[in-house]
Amino acid sequence: MRRREPERVWREALPAEIGFWEQELPGRVADRDDYRLRADRNAPMRDPVVNMVIARVPESTVSIIDVGAGPLTALGTQHPEKRLRLTATDPLASEYARIMRDAGIDPPVPPVACRGEDLLQQFRPGTFDIAFARNALDHSADPLLVVNNMVQLVKEGRFVVLRHLRSEGGRQFYRGLHQWNLDLREGEFVISRPGHRPINVTRELDNSAIVSCFVDHRDWLVCVMTKRAAV
Repeated sequence: MRRREPERVWREALPAEIGFWEQELPGRVADRDDYRLRADRNAPMRDPVVNMVIARVPESTVSIIDVGAGPLTALGTQHPEKRLRLTATDPLASEYARIMRDAGIDPPVPPVACRGEDLLQQFRPGTFDIAFARNALDHSADPLLVVNNMVQLVKEGRFVVLRHLRSEGGRQFYRGLHQWNLDLREGEFVISRPGHRPINVTRELDNSAIVSCFVDHRDWLVCVMTKRAAV
């Protein structure tokens, strides 16, 4: 049986995603330490790889965009040595704003409504020092386009950081928004989905970024991309 195209699947899955967060978000912020931190506007930057690349930015202010951040970015807003200027985006931002307003949650970084595929329609290329995504690319209709857009958004010599559970589409039986698998194959970053040719992102980005990936704690694929200078 032929699988439905990712764009159609993505649109059909949105109501269920909204319903999930309507049910889950208030309880998570109340009961889970990780979500209490997400709702804390004084929470420190927690991703160790993002902290590593922050240290490589020479300026005192570091601009970061969190792509597909959900209702509350998983990144903190404070750093001991740098001033962070954080932007969060998510295509469901307006729905999340309603959910958080009804639940009395004041987000430290309210997400801006934008699909990863549309980033360059809303932000200028070369705007950010770091573009970050966590467990978001498997939700997209066109993950390679999203990654390309993220590379375009950062300045030359700056960074894209991706942190995703490996093969999340398969783990979730391709239900809802979980439509793609991200993994490391023979040292290269590959995105795949049944019925589609695997995408070797390392090779696709060869002219625009240096791609380095590793597996963190067995289940997390972490990719750091350094944008090449224009030729």
